[in-house]
Parts: sequence; structure tokens; C-alpha cells
Amino acid sequence: MALTKEQLIKLYSNRLVKALIPVEFGEAFIQSITNDLQTTLLHPANATEPCDLQTIVTKLKVQFLSNNLKNEWVEFQNIVNSLSRFKSLDQICNYLAFLDALRDNNQQQQPQHAQNHHHNPEEVLSSVSSMSPSKQTHAQQQQHHNLPSASALTLSQLIEPYYDTLPEQTILTYLPYTLLGLDSKIFTFSNDFKRLEIPQDINNSFSSLLRQVFEFAILYKQLLMVVEKYKGTLQLAIKTAYIAVLESQLTEYANLVNHVFNNQPSSILAVYNSIFPWIFKLRFLYRVSNKLTQCDGYEFLAVIYNFTKHGDLRIKEIANIAFNEVVKPYYNILEHWIIKGELIDNNNEFFIRFDPQENEFNNIIRLLPERVPEFMKLSDKIFQIGKTLIFLNKYCRELKWVNQFNVKYSTIVFSNYHGLASMSTNEIMELINSQYHEILSFLTQIIQGDNRMFTHFCNFKRFYFMETNEFIDALMIRGLNVFNDSAVNISSTYLSKVLQEAVQISSVKNSEYLNRLDSRLLNPQHGNLGWETFTIEYKIDDLPMSYLFEGKQHLKYLKIFHFLWKLRNLSHLLNLNFDMFNELNHNVVRELPNRNKKPLSKSIGIISVIRNQFSLFLNELIAYLSYEVIEDSFQKFIVKKLFYNTETFLMNKLFLPIEQDQDQNQNQFNVNLLTIDELVEMHGSYLDNIINNNLLNEKYKGMETSLSLIDQIYDLLQTIFEFINTSQEYYSLVVNYGLVLQSEQVNRSFAIQQDGEDLEFQLHKVKNKIYKDIYQRDFQLQLKDFKDDLNRDYNLKELSKML
Repeated sequence: MALTKEQLIKLYSNRLVKALIPVEFGEAFIQSITNDLQTTLLHPANATEPCDLQTIVTKLKVQFLSNNLKNEWVEFQNIVNSLSRFKSLDQICNYLAFLDALRDNNQQQQPQHAQNHHHNPEEVLSSVSSMSPSKQTHAQQQQHHNLPSASALTLSQLIEPYYDTLPEQTILTYLPYTLLGLDSKIFTFSNDFKRLEIPQDINNSFSSLLRQVFEFAILYKQLLMVVEKYKGTLQLAIKTAYIAVLESQLTEYANLVNHVFNNQPSSILAVYNSIFPWIFKLRFLYRVSNKLTQCDGYEFLAVIYNFTKHGDLRIKEIANIAFNEVVKPYYNILEHWIIKGELIDNNNEFFIRFDPQENEFNNIIRLLPERVPEFMKLSDKIFQIGKTLIFLNKYCRELKWVNQFNVKYSTIVFSNYHGLASMSTNEIMELINSQYHEILSFLTQIIQGDNRMFTHFCNFKRFYFMETNEFIDALMIRGLNVFNDSAVNISSTYLSKVLQEAVQISSVKNSEYLNRLDSRLLNPQHGNLGWETFTIEYKIDDLPMSYLFEGKQHLKYLKIFHFLWKLRNLSHLLNLNFDMFNELNHNVVRELPNRNKKPLSKSIGIISVIRNQFSLFLNELIAYLSYEVIEDSFQKFIVKKLFYNTETFLMNKLFLPIEQDQDQNQNQFNVNLLTIDELVEMHGSYLDNIINNNLLNEKYKGMETSLSLIDQIYDLLQTIFEFINTSQEYYSLVVNYGLVLQSEQVNRSFAIQQDGEDLEFQLHKVKNKIYKDIYQRDFQLQLKDFKDDLNRDYNLKELSKML
């Protein structure tokens, strides 16, 4: 915006005082003189003004002369006296402008060493010829013919040489070509179109104004080159849309320039004022255009959006115009995604991407949080809408419902509106929230109602986590002979037979999910028994559930099952051991003579006590894992996440509609509306919480022993297994000892007697091994260390008390 006369007088008078008064007088003194001079000059009609100027002169005289600055004083006095003769603000302003231009030119013409030298008025004014090369000869002739000195000339005579210029109308004739990026007879662009030359026969006044006008021309030319370079060549839809906006804006600017000059403007200043509002638009477009090669589509869109929040309303206006057009291709991608579940994004401009390297559904479709635009609200819901549409279409085969969804929201977006780009932010958010609730309600009905996801969760727990005890016991009973064989020798036929027999003698035979049960051996190798590799399998191979129960989760189930199977197997073997020794007591030991029966009965009693200790340990450990770890995790991560009313639900009525409110957003089932990601995450968290429990986590170390608790458990289990083997050895010795004693009653030979003594020694040795080595040395010490670690863990103290 141009300065007023008053502002110009203040500007030039400030420069004049600073040029004439030495800095040694001090900044405060100089500012005081400046203020006095400006106050006087801005009131030329005041009759006391000459006196005011004279007061300023008098105030300075002593200061100048006392510092031996006589020449400088004369120079200042002459200029102030000249100012005193002008009455109008225009005259004062023109004279001050002349003196300012004269001072600048004089400093340019003189050598550097002379620029700080003060001249008298005649010497300063004699340099006027340097301001206008066209008048230089005239000034020299004037001096040659001894014309009046500069101090004797009027202001009009002094200024006239500097105002000699190319006529303004001539400039205006060629100016429209320049403003539209074309060379003309008097104005030509540089080779890179970033500079314009101003001829020397145009005076400083016009030159200063033209420099401002030429910014429009250079910006327009640069932007026109951008359009010519990229129009029809860009692959990114967002950048292509921007080029269209840029071309449209340049056309609008060109039309304005033509309109201005068709009306024959009176001056260059009039032209400048007419096109001035466009400087902000052109600067914005130029800055944004420079980002075309630096940013991808998403980043380029973000740059423009950031300008829509600019503090300057003029910048904000043009930024909004550009953004509203550039965002349309982006919204086109969004429309396909939330209406059809299609990702039409060939240039990776969207915040959702397909990963072809992944195989599992939940990993193929990825949300990229770092590429979510600031203006894009509810990005998580947007992601889930499209993802769920794909899931319902491809994996649930709900083609009819998906098509109805498509028609409904296509009508809203394209009939009620003209696409998402024509909708306000609140309208878009309302649309997305409506879609989100509708699609999750239907997904819940399909997954939880029709496909009974929760029932499958319960069955996983029932079979993999051995909740059905009598079925697991039946498996061990029916598989006793088969599982003791080498794993590589066990055929699938034998496994199927074991499974079928176990089913028939347990409550599982009444289950409607019986056809999902199977059994197999995991990686059977030489040296491994069937017990070590056997596992059951609850098959989920039907759509759509197989895509929700991913492979990694199945492996976690098998890992937990394998550990629990080991515990239950040892517990089962201890029960068999009990039965075996009970039979030994009744059939062998009871028949022995009293002198032999007493020590054996005592030893068997000790073995029974030890066995009971082992059984107690296993039973308490199994109970803790079943209730405090598995069931607690199930309630926390499955039941409480899945149902919003966990106190009153019944398994057989979980998904029946409940009484519905008038509010249509009220869920009709006693089930929280969860996305596919949330369902998978819920399931994974449930399993991870079990596996990462301190009792089972290999990385967790006991505070007392610095050993992992799970490794200590395996050591204890190995000790129990050693007890089972050693006690079986003792059982065999007792049986043989009974046979020897019976033979001794018939034949008291030395050999038989010697055999009896050898067996007594062996029995004593094995009993000591069981009691002293296995129980006292190994088990009790291991159990003590284990319980010490448990006591140091707040969450496991209760288990320590139970063991």
C-alpha cells in the first residue's frame, strides 16, 4: 500500500537530519531535532513556522560551531532556509524526495573515501547531472557558459533534469505485454525469465514503481512455464488437479490485466492498484508450485492444506480455492473405499495400502497413521469401513447386503450431494459414523450370531486348555499303549481310533462340534514317544472364521496345550503308579512273612507319601493355571471385551435380540460392536496374557534364583518323571523278592537265599534313591527355590502357599 504525504515527509526528513547532523551529537539530540523538524514541516499553514525553523537553526548553531563544523553548519542552514519557503505538503514532500535522491546519487558517484566528506549545498546540487544520463551534457554546458549557480535556481529548475523520462503513456502502451509474460519493445525478460531490465531513459520515480509492477510479470511468467511443463504429463491425480487450478487462476489474472488496459489506465500507479490483490495469489501459487518436484501427492496436499489455516485472510482465500479442487481426487479414493471397499490408489497417495507380501487377511490391509492428513477426521473408522466391506464381500459372501450398502450410501453421497468434496467436515463425519455403526452391527450379527465366535472361544478353552477333564483322562487311558510307542511308528489310523474311543466314553460325544475335533502328532521324530508329540486339534477351516483365527494364534494354543498335556500326563502316570502299588500291597506284600512284610510295607508307605507330594504339586499347579491364569484371562480379555453386560448373559441366549431403545444406535445384541482388528487383537491379547504370565514366560527370572520359573517347573517335572521310573523299578524288585521268598519256603538252597539277600540290598538301595536322592535332594530343594521365587512375586504368592 502506497505511503501518504505525511508519511513520506517523516521518512525523508528523518533521512535528511541523520545525513546532515554528525553522529557525535548523540542519538537523543538527533531524534529531538528530527521531531522538531517534522512537527514544523507538517504544519506549513502555521504562521509561526518560519520562527519554528529559525528556532531549530539557532538550537543547532552553537552545537555545530563549538565542534568546529562551520561548513556543515552552512550546509544545514541553507537547506532549512530553502524548506522555509515551501507552504504546501506536496512542495515540501517533492523537495525532500529530491534531496534524498540527490544524496543517494552523489554517494554512488563519489569514491568510497570521499563519501563521508560533507559538501556545501552548491557542491551537492552540482552533482544533479549524475541522476540522469540524458541530461549530463546539458548540465556540463550550463557550467561551461557560467549559468547561475545551483543555489540561485528555483526548485522547479533544479528538479526538471531528473524528471525528464520516457513518457508514461508510452510505458503504459507496452506494459500489458510485460504483465502477461511477453517481451516488448522497451521491456525484455532475462534468459531465465526471472529478471526484467528497465531502460535508463526512465526516471527513478517510474523505475521504483515498475519494480513493484514487474513482480507480477515475473511471477506470472514463471507460473505459466510451470503449466506448460507439467500440463498433461503428471501421473499423480492430486498434482494434476493443482495444475488445472493454476491454469485457471492464471487465466483469471490475464483477463484482469486485459480488462485494466482496455479501460485505458491513467497511470502506472493506477495499474498497480488495480492488480495489487493478485500479488498474494501469485506469491502463494509460486511457492506451492516449487513443491511439485519436492513432495509426493500426499505431502503436496498437506502443504496446501496448511496454508488454509494461514493468518492472512488473502492467503487463506486462495489456499482454500486451491485445496477445494486439489482434494477432489483424494476424496474420490475415499468414496470408493467407504462405499465399495475398493482401493483405487495407483500412486500411493492414500493412508491405506495393500501389502502383497502378507498372506493373512488382517495383515494384508494396512493403515498408515503417518500418512493420515490433518483434515481427515475419523481415519480409524474409515479404515475399518472399507476393510469390513472387503471381509463381508469376499469371506462372508454377503454380496446382497454389501450391494444394498453400496446403493444406499452412493445415493447419499452423489444424489443428495455432489461427492464428498461438496460436503462439510461435520457432514462427512456424520456419514462415516453412520456407516461405521451400520457395518459393525451387521458384522457382529454374522460373526457372533451366525458363526458363533464366542462358542468357538469356549471350545478352544475346553479342548486345548483341558477344561473337560474326563475327556483328557479318556484320551490318556485309550492312548496308553499307542502313546508309549515311538512317534514315527504311530499312524493316523491309530490316532483316530484313540480319539473316537475317548469321545465315546466322555461327555464330548454329545457335542454338536464333534466333527471339528481331530488329533495328530507334531513333528514326529525318532527318539520321541507319542506322549511327547501328541496334540488334539479343533478345526476352524470354514469361512469366514478361519480368517479371524490366524495361524500364529493356533500355534499359541498348541504351545499351551503341550505344556498342560505334560502336566496331565505326569498326573495320570502318578495315578497309575498308585494303582500299581496298591495292587502290589494286596497281591504280593500281604502274602509275605511278617519279618519281610514289615520293612516292605514301611518302604511302600514312604513311596506313597512321596507320590502324594508329587500329585499335590501337579494338581495345585494345574488348578492355578486353569483358574488363576487361563480362566482369569478368558474373563478379562474375552468375556469383558465382548459383552457389555457380563453378569446376566447365558450361553444359549447370548445373541438373541434384547429389548431395543428408540435410539437406532442402540446395539440389539448383548455384544459390543468390535471391528475385525479388535476381534483379532482381543483373541491375541487373551493368549499372550497366558503365555506371558510370569509362571510360563521364559524371559521372566526369579528374584531369588535368577532362573526362569518355567525352567524350574520343567526341572521339577523331570524329577517327578524320574520318581515314576524309579518306583516302577522298585515295584519290579518287590515282585521278584516275593517270588524268591516263595521259592525259599519250598527249597532253602544257598542260591535262593543269596538271591533274596541281593534283592533286599537292591530294594534298600532303590528306596534310598527315591527318598534321599529324588525326594530330599532334588525335589525338596527344587521346590524350596521355586517357592522362594514365587514369594518374591506379588502375583504368585498365593501359588506358593498352595504348593
